[in-house]
Amino acid sequence: MALLVALGVDNAGSGLFLPLVLAYCTEAVGLSLAVAGTVVSVGIAMGLVVPAVAGRVVDRLGPKAVVVASQVLQAGGLLAYLLAQDVIGVAVAVAAALTAVRLQLFYSALFALIAPSSLVSAWLLASTLVLAASSLLVGTRPNAVAEAAAPVQLRGRYLAMFQYAFTDPQLAEPLVMAMSAVHPVLPWVTTAATTTAGLGLLPWLARRLPTCAVQPTG
Repeated sequence: MALLVALGVDNAGSGLFLPLVLAYCTEAVGLSLAVAGTVVSVGIAMGLVVPAVAGRVVDRLGPKAVVVASQVLQAGGLLAYLLAQDVIGVAVAVAAALTAVRLQLFYSALFALIAPSSLVSAWLLASTLVLAASSLLVGTRPNAVAEAAAPVQLRGRYLAMFQYAFTDPQLAEPLVMAMSAVHPVLPWVTTAATTTAGLGLLPWLARRLPTCAVQPTG
């Protein structure tokens, strides 16, 4: 029960923070959209080296210690974002790197902490790698598109409303997980179906966005 509560708090905090990274870097720190996207992406890419060494650390120190250390790293990353207004790009890169390292370290140790059966563990590992890869591919692009599509004088309002795209799924998460009482596969089928529907709507949405939001400018 304590682990479930901790994971819920962690997911709630990450859900509140992650959608606002790009908006924070451009609106509060003052970086341009291009610089912010590049610096954050470089920082996130640094987290890719973590899984290769995380296993040895887990075996030596135990998964619980590594999970706790990952939370300390996240606190350091958030503090670096707070200080970014003084050091600008360097602090943003450090903050993005710390949070990315924390994310990879956390999930590398989490499944060892839960200690499922070997078959389930392999399946969860494969699923996590796919999810991590997709997260890296998407990155901060949705926020970048939302910012580019918003009128300058209403950008703050548009970006704030856009966060409902992240908040609504979090609100629906308990209901979706409750579907497992009907069948354990049902939450995953529902998630896959809604994701597929969203992908199908992307071409329709792209035709209705400003050209500057969907095409790179020179």
